[in-house]
Amino acid sequence: MKLSVLMPARDEGGCIEETLSVVIQVLGEHRIPFDIVVVDDGSTDDTAAKVKTMAERHDGIRLVTNA
Repeated sequence: MKLSVLMPARDEGGCIEETLSVVIQVLGEHRIPFDIVVVDDGSTDDTAAKVKTMAERHDGIRLVTNA
């Protein structure tokens, strides 16, 4: 069983990497299997690009884009 974390984001490029890192760290410390789905809700900054980079490093992260 996995915990699914749904994270809406809009123009969060300045903090999305740190937010994801903290969530991953806390869940890892508690040995909780997880999936994180970040929903980019029409960002005009680099939010989606940063989430994609994080997803390449962590299998449990997925980006969904809502135009």
